[in-house]
Amino acid sequence: MDDRRNDVSPARQETFERYLMDLMPSDERLTFEESLKHDPVMAQNFADFKVLFRGVEEFGLRRAMIGFHKVATTKTKARTKYRIGAKHYAIAAGTVLLLVTGIWILTRQSQTERLFHSYYTPDPGLPTVMGNTADYTFYEAMVDYKLGEYDTAIQKWQRLRSTGIENDSLTYFIGSAYLANGNIEKALPLLQRVMDDPKSVFNKDAIYYLGLIHLYNDDREQAKVLLDQSERPMATELRKALE
Repeated sequence: MDDRRNDVSPARQETFERYLMDLMPSDERLTFEESLKHDPVMAQNFADFKVLFRGVEEFGLRRAMIGFHKVATTKTKARTKYRIGAKHYAIAAGTVLLLVTGIWILTRQSQTERLFHSYYTPDPGLPTVMGNTADYTFYEAMVDYKLGEYDTAIQKWQRLRSTGIENDSLTYFIGSAYLANGNIEKALPLLQRVMDDPKSVFNKDAIYYLGLIHLYNDDREQAKVLLDQSERPMATELRKALE
């Protein structure tokens, strides 16, 4: 494989990733496949990307299966300690406790918190299989981030920062990982820094998530201001819900 992979734009990498994850509508998928037939460079880029993507996919699946095996083994051992009747009682008691806890949480949440949870989804992250060798640690952490292992991703990205590397991508995704992990206090200043940089490609995304943070903190007026500045379609819908 040559260095042509480094010339592939992030937008095209995302297109490749969406195709391989079967996230394209049928008409777009057909158009993409036709493009591959008539553009040999794009076809080669896609072939290179596919090899790396499958490697990342296998890596993630292997980690997920290891976690599943640990849980299954633990449950199997636990079953041998109790009689069937006791197990059924435990399941019933756990179900009741879960329902009661859920009702308690819903009744305790304010309207703004409920809206936050309705409109918040973690940033999907960047394509994880392309990039220079120097970016390996960043993209390795991106794999962790996409797997929902936010603590691990934060640790790796913070180690990069400790070496003197500082850019809007690193700042934005550390903030995004903190937010996805429920640590709003640490997420806020990082996303604020990206919002204050109008040249950042993540500027509008940071504005949207900061709007959600202020919504969660019950600062509806500041949330409205930020949502008005965001270009995400969901921001318009949420803004109307706040009226």
